[in-house]
Amino acid sequence: MGLRPACAGTQTGTPQRMKTPPIPPLGGATHPQNWGRGAIFKEALMIDLFHNKRFISVALGHFVVDGLTSAVPLIITILSITLGLSNTGIGLAVGIYTAVLALSQPFFGYWGDRWDSRFLAAGGVGWMLLFFFLGGLVPTRLVIPTLVVAALGSGAFHPQGAANAARSDLEHKSTATATFFLFGRAGFTIMPLVASALFTCFSTHGLAVMTVVFLPVPLLLWWWVPQRIQTEATAHRKKTRSLRSKRFVVVLFLFALLIIFRYSAAGGIRTFIPKFYQERHWTAVEYGALMSFFMLCGAVGGMVGGLAADRFSVRTVTIVSMLVAGIAAYIYPFMAQTWKIYLFIGIAGFMIDASHSLLVLIAQDLVSGWQSLASGTILGFMFLTRAGGGVILGVLADAFGLSTVLPTLGAFFILAALLAWFLPTTQHATEAVPA
Repeated sequence: MGLRPACAGTQTGTPQRMKTPPIPPLGGATHPQNWGRGAIFKEALMIDLFHNKRFISVALGHFVVDGLTSAVPLIITILSITLGLSNTGIGLAVGIYTAVLALSQPFFGYWGDRWDSRFLAAGGVGWMLLFFFLGGLVPTRLVIPTLVVAALGSGAFHPQGAANAARSDLEHKSTATATFFLFGRAGFTIMPLVASALFTCFSTHGLAVMTVVFLPVPLLLWWWVPQRIQTEATAHRKKTRSLRSKRFVVVLFLFALLIIFRYSAAGGIRTFIPKFYQERHWTAVEYGALMSFFMLCGAVGGMVGGLAADRFSVRTVTIVSMLVAGIAAYIYPFMAQTWKIYLFIGIAGFMIDASHSLLVLIAQDLVSGWQSLASGTILGFMFLTRAGGGVILGVLADAFGLSTVLPTLGAFFILAALLAWFLPTTQHATEAVPA
């Protein structure tokens, strides 16, 4: 009778070392140590976000809100000929729209944290759809004021959407937030092309047509988003850096300058890409397609930027991305061949948005407060500076010419990259956030 090999852990046979249980991956699926192991995709497959009704509703809401917002510069550019708007007028109209949604976000964020998040999430999307629909019915001279009123819906939704997305799966908050962000970027990418096609076919009535398909989204938000967000704001929350610290004040000031340079330049580019190529005799469909490509590259860049920050560092990715964005933003206005225009516009879009999530996460580390309020305040400031960039660029374009002023925006990104050198490090770089 043959001897049976002794098992590890038995009292007979040669002692063998016990197998230690597998150690959980360090830092989660997106930690640099786990790159190349398929961990990101394995973890993503484990998170069944698309069976989470709360997440589905806010993701669809983000697609609608950001999609409609991205169509506004295109709509105003198309109407500028009929209304006789100068570059200053275009920049001012887009700037007012953005200022309304930006300045209202802190208020709506506080409201959502304290009272009713569901009402603001569903009501915000419904408000935008209502006034975009009315924009397709009113006389042409009233379209832009109607769209400005619609911006309040975006201001109401964004803080609620960001907070609810993060809490739709607390064990996988980073993945849930990243996917929410991607839905918003998808709206930014698709809607300019859709809006240009509808305007070509139906003129201003295309606005009404564009909103009909999204009517179920506010209902889903009302059914699936809880009335109150279970916030993590407590009296024992970890305190942020003391406001008495001179270093903190300096970092906060430099960070604010970085945001102003980066987002004012981005706002100028987004606002005047359609106008710049309209002056080159492109059709609405052609420059609408270019805007969609720009947004698509930004969507990819935002996701890649978050992953790259895990592999290297937040500051490194921010500096490199804004340096390259500055170079591309300077070059593309000089290109005449279509494929070169698409190449450098794509690089600019990719690199500009690669830093967006990282900057918001740094800001959340610097600023204390409830999540909806903090998100609304930071995003509001970013939107406001982006709107200001459009207004200032419009004034300068009327004075010196758009083809002269547009390339100078590259310098703003390079200045922002230099300021990024002074940014503090953060341990939350993997969490993507909405735009």
